Amino acid sequence: ALPLKDISDAIVLELIESIYKTKPQTALKVKNLISVTFNYAIEKKWFRGINPTKLLQGNSLIRKPKNTRMKYLEEDRVGELMSKLVNSDKEFHKALIYVLMVTGLRVGSAIKAKWSWLDGDVLKIPGEYMKNREGFICPLPIQGVRMLNDIQNKYNIDKNKYIFQSVTLNNSSISDNYVRLYMHQLLGDKYTLHGFRTLFNIVVSKMNKFEIEKIESQLTHAFTSTDIRKVYMGKEDYLEDRRKIVQAYEDWCDKQ
Repeated sequence: ALPLKDISDAIVLELIESIYKTKPQTALKVKNLISVTFNYAIEKKWFRGINPTKLLQGNSLIRKPKNTRMKYLEEDRVGELMSKLVNSDKEFHKALIYVLMVTGLRVGSAIKAKWSWLDGDVLKIPGEYMKNREGFICPLPIQGVRMLNDIQNKYNIDKNKYIFQSVTLNNSSISDNYVRLYMHQLLGDKYTLHGFRTLFNIVVSKMNKFEIEKIESQLTHAFTSTDIRKVYMGKEDYLEDRRKIVQAYEDWCDKQ
């Protein structure tokens, strides 16, 4: 409710501290959002003061917390999970778990997927759902395409509906918390959905069949790490190579 000129670093600190007590990571995201807002106003010449968040840099009261490594599914439990997914009657829960596991997609990029994104054997994800804000074509293994087609045919779902549909809310995607809890029920242990990316990376790297840059391109959705290479690569996205990687990984999961 305050104009930017009346918002001091003390006011911002009071707000951030109140959140930091229970959710430090969220507090720092809020601080970043405030900073982005001030920077935009400064660049537009709507505000000629100082971004107050700059005065809070290094403040020990809201220091960045140490990252804790997320627990990922161990290789020797993949077969157990695959077997339980096959026998699961929660089709949308198991479909999301399966797609995250065999593609290495981030949860935020997959969970809002709509049937209109499915084009043959790929998911065409708009940039707004990607971390780097660039559209991404994600290949699916043969088994994954079959699973999704079976779901769509069974329920005759409209193309504008979510693939991973909430079973309680109409026209809403499933909650990742519910899916995480469901996986806990299946395995009796707490694993993070994001950890499937670590599992994917470990298993595919151990195969010694694929170049690191191409594995990384599937996981990070960035096809080269340097701007110079981007210029000379043009629109190359390693799609055919990534198809082989995803299929080889899914076949490995099946064998487990």
